[in-house]
Amino acid sequence: MDYNNHNTTLRTNKHLNLEERFYIEKRLLAGDSITSIASDLGRSRTTIYNEIKRGSVIQIKQNKTGLTYLADTGQTVYKRNHQGSFNTLRAGFIEPFLSWIEEKVRKDKWSIDAAVGFARYRICLYVMKWFALKRYTTILIGEF
Repeated sequence: MDYNNHNTTLRTNKHLNLEERFYIEKRLLAGDSITSIASDLGRSRTTIYNEIKRGSVIQIKQNKTGLTYLADTGQTVYKRNHQGSFNTLRAGFIEPFLSWIEEKVRKDKWSIDAAVGFARYRICLYVMKWFALKRYTTILIGEF
């Protein structure tokens, strides 16, 4: 079944930027519908709803409270939420350990588990928990 009137394009792994947030703010103040804002930006209505929920603050005007969307607030909340969503430790921090593991696996024909076990218990190196087996296999394959 074809959807001829489907006018949003698929944008994967793209976050709203500050310009788009200001565009949403101005269009909401003008009284435009969320559907028209979403179609103009090429985003899903759900994305716009979530952004409005993220950036809405309570404002008091003439002793009445109401939710108002502010692009700056949306950007601030986005940055605060995004800050904890990735690992701040980089591979460069443990580069000597990675080199040692790679040497033991490639040259000495150790298994990855043997090298890590040796490092943990004999040399007393602390291997970080996030350093999962998948990361070790990328070293073995040579993608690292």
